[in-house]
Amino acid sequence: MTNAERLDRLKTLVQETEFLSVRQIMNEFGVSRSSAMRDLDELERQGVVVRQRGGAVLKNRAHHLTKTYEPATVEKADMHVSEKAEAARLAA
Repeated sequence: MTNAERLDRLKTLVQETEFLSVRQIMNEFGVSRSSAMRDLDELERQGVVVRQRGGAVLKNRAHHLTKTYEPATVEKADMHVSEKAEAARLAA
């Protein structure tokens, strides 16, 4: 099975189940953890899924399936900068 075929199958699976775990991908397709994670990264890049801990959720269901929205780490780095600086100053 080619990467493109696997990605197409993964799109179908995530639409059927709404959440797709890294372990499911590993078991279903016999690929390594890093390959499964790369597949999810590619699906996220394509706008199909939103990555979450341990897998990914169908993009149009992402906010419905989680109780709170957790921004990506790169987004958090730019949030509350002055408060973080003050906390660091106080800790030193």
